[in-house]
Amino acid sequence: MHLKDHDLLQLDEEYIKKLGANNPAALTNLTTTLLDDLIEARNRLNQNPSNSSRPSGSMPPWELGKTETEPPSDGYEPEKRRGQFSHCNVILFQVTLCNDKTTAY
Repeated sequence: MHLKDHDLLQLDEEYIKKLGANNPAALTNLTTTLLDDLIEARNRLNQNPSNSSRPSGSMPPWELGKTETEPPSDGYEPEKRRGQFSHCNVILFQVTLCNDKTTAY
């Protein structure tokens, strides 16, 4: 980051207009510096364990399944991978009718 918090607090629309009128080269330099800082800040915000050296254990619990890595090629669909449960349960039972009585197993 090139600009400090104090520097950013002093920038406002009036200052930028005066700088553009009095010194266009300085305005261009300021704009380039602001753009560099913005790009660096966005890159930092978008970092996660799949694209940085940050360990996977540092991820918040709500982001554990949201990595941008390739799914494992183990032949299973992502929702049917070993160790994971599907969202539906199937219950099978047998009903036998004998002598007007119903028996369920």
